[in-house]
This record gives sequence, structure tokens and C-alpha cells, in this order.
Amino acid sequence: MNQKLIEDRNIMLRKILNKEENIDILRDIIETYYKIEIKNIKIKEYEKGEGVIIVSVETYDESKMNIGIQFIGPKECMANILKYYIETKNDELQGEKTSTLNFIDGKLEEEDKRIHYVANIKVKSNEKTIVEKEAIFDIIQLENIEEDAKDVYNSEEAWNIYLKGTNNRLLELAKARNFYIKKLDKLVDKYIEEKIYQ
Repeated sequence: MNQKLIEDRNIMLRKILNKEENIDILRDIIETYYKIEIKNIKIKEYEKGEGVIIVSVETYDESKMNIGIQFIGPKECMANILKYYIETKNDELQGEKTSTLNFIDGKLEEEDKRIHYVANIKVKSNEKTIVEKEAIFDIIQLENIEEDAKDVYNSEEAWNIYLKGTNNRLLELAKARNFYIKKLDKLVDKYIEEKIYQ
């Protein structure tokens, strides 16, 4: 994984991204991985949870979704994903679906770089009513990201290469190709510098 992001990655990125002036970075990440166009995005207050951030998004076709983003290790991966899903699912966000985007620093048994799960789960909406909700889990296995390309061809490749961060040549290309990656990288550098001199 990108060495800048290894220590306190969820906490660091939460402090950086949980600001209105950086919501454009969040928008690019979500639009890139979910292949959607966001009309509205709202950050949920989230200070003590496990992940980076939780947002509510509305697309131009008026569909709504609650999305949580987190970085985790491969150990007890699915248990942590389910735990974070529970944190993300919140009726106050009024989302029709709940999804978590999970970046794994390592790999599972699967060889794919991205694993997509959709599950229908039953949740209690009040004391008497049990409703079925669609839960979506996306897992990005950073260790399975290939880094032998000559160039960075799209936004998803750029984000994958930046987050994995082990090929310096492609890392610089990713920052050059994507304004939001370059912006985040500068904010990460600033965060690390300020933490060192605290």
C-alpha cells in the first residue's frame, strides 16, 4: 500500500475528506468506482467509527445510496466489512441502498482485484416491521493491482495505482492524470508534516 497512507489511514483520510472543501475528492472516488454521476452528496457526521467516511449520494436518475469507505487488512476481513456496513446503514440518510467500498491492504484467496457482493438482508425498521434491504459490498484487493502498464488509462486505474503506491513511475502518472489524486496527495503530505511537528 502507498507508504504515506499506512499509518492511521482511516483516521487521517477521515480528517482530510470530512471537509466541504474536499468533497470533490470524495465525489471523484465514488463516481469512479461506482460508475455513477452524482447530483448531490452529503457527508454524515462520523468521528469514532472504523472507516474513513460515510456519505449519502443522489444520482441524476434520482436513485439514492448510502456509501461508506474504509481501509482494512485481510485478517477477519468479512467480519470487519459487515461491522462497517452496520455503521453505514442509517435511516437518517434516507438511502434506498447501502454500500461499502472496502480497500484491502493485502489479498484474500480470490485472485480478482475487485470483488462485488450483493446481498438481501432483513432489518428491523421499527418494533413491528421487518424490511428487506439490498446490501452491496465492494472489495478492492490492492495487492492484486497490476503495475506493469506503460501508462495510466482511466480514473479507476489511477486511483488503484495511487492507493497501492508501490510503482513510483505509475504513481507520478496517476497524479498527473487525475487532479483529485494530486490534490489528495498534497493534503496527505501536509497532514503528515503537521503531525511530525506537533
